[in-house]
Amino acid sequence: MLSVALMAASSLSNARQGKVRPLHYKTWTILTIDFETYYDRTFSLSKLTTEAYIRDELFEVIGVSVQIDDSSASSSTWFSGTKKETQEFLNQFDWENSLTVAHNAMFDMAILSWHFDIK
Repeated sequence: MLSVALMAASSLSNARQGKVRPLHYKTWTILTIDFETYYDRTFSLSKLTTEAYIRDELFEVIGVSVQIDDSSASSSTWFSGTKKETQEFLNQFDWENSLTVAHNAMFDMAILSWHFDIK
């Protein structure tokens, strides 16, 4: 979990002096995500833009790995199934109260948004 404090300064001079007061705290779950997808010699990210690849009719999620908070890599959950089953798997996570991390965020977040309507 990650706690973030939103701070407010009562005046500009107090802000400059580091005198700020917390407005409220929010605790976030950190979700690390990694999608694995179908590709071949002619259908790959080296041949297409990220958007063209993900929006193509040949695009297919092979599986997804999700790790919660700072748990060890060995505690990551790997899931592979149909698109419907993958949607159900992903729906179990509280995306609204989570920060999502990915090595290739543009790719993984586009898949979440465009194929699974998770924003």
